[in-house]
Amino acid sequence: MNALQKKIGMTDQEAADNCKLEVKDNVLIIQIALDIEGVPSASGKSIVIGSTRGNKDIPGKPGFKLGVNCYKQK
Repeated sequence: MNALQKKIGMTDQEAADNCKLEVKDNVLIIQIALDIEGVPSASGKSIVIGSTRGNKDIPGKPGFKLGVNCYKQK
């Protein structure tokens, strides 16, 4: 976990995926630290910076789902 991930209060699992979801005042906030090196994608064509790793439940919003991938080209 890097300093930015600690600063925004990511859990260990959120830091591993580099993606934090939270709802404040009925607004979804997605936090992804952009200062990490990332990891190669499964295809090897890009570098994954942050991901929900599939569709995830939105905290406190039953029935709402979200899937996010943040990546850069190699």
